Amino acid sequence: MAGAALPADDRLAQELLDGLAEAVVTVDPAGVVALVNAMATDLLPELTPGVDLVGCQVPALAEAARTGSDTFETEHHGRRLRGLRRPLAAGRGAWYVRDVTEEHARTDALLAERSRTAFLARAGSRLGLSLHRDQTLRAAVTLPVPYLADVAVVVHRPAPPAEDAPHWIRYATGDSGPVSARCPAPAARPARWCWPAAPNGPASTSGRSHWPGSSPGGPAPRWPPPSCTASRPTWRACCRTACSRRNCRACPG
Repeated sequence: MAGAALPADDRLAQELLDGLAEAVVTVDPAGVVALVNAMATDLLPELTPGVDLVGCQVPALAEAARTGSDTFETEHHGRRLRGLRRPLAAGRGAWYVRDVTEEHARTDALLAERSRTAFLARAGSRLGLSLHRDQTLRAAVTLPVPYLADVAVVVHRPAPPAEDAPHWIRYATGDSGPVSARCPAPAARPARWCWPAAPNGPASTSGRSHWPGSSPGGPAPRWPPPSCTASRPTWRACCRTACSRRNCRACPG
């Protein structure tokens, strides 16, 4: 009933405070902690009766008490805490502190999901509208930055009839635009030799066929000749020219 006198039993008041889901810390007019409930003991173990709030070991709360602020929010012992001050009679005050860790986690997860959804929608729109190959490459390398990574690189081969060598395109946070260049040339292939199968003879048991003019089982002629070891395409063409039936077992392709 409004206006009715409240019980003056301190033990009953403590039991009522201990049943609250919020931490409650009351202070006297001088800012000294007078009473804490069970939740306050759990969330703010540094606060005990007799502690000066301005010099307490909870920096955010001490700063709020020092500046006269009525709210604070901080990370403390791995939890996210939010506090609100309410004035009481005779110059006293009470701080109500809530553990909002799970609430923040849900909010962060929701914001992250919204960000991913927005990114996928934006990426799908840009890639779907890119009909030109170069535009698609630029979109693919710029879209992930800075949402998924600080830098992105796409390695590709130019469309024919350009040279058949890989190129790269790179974009990083802070760049004015994508940068592209040709990949370094690989090391030269070592010279290799093959032994063409004889046009009219089976392969020997060693896997090498005898060539006309050489004795079966004897050393096979060195093939291809030194003029035909420059590169793989040239090597293949030279080998196939000599083996008109294209039955050289060692040549690639």
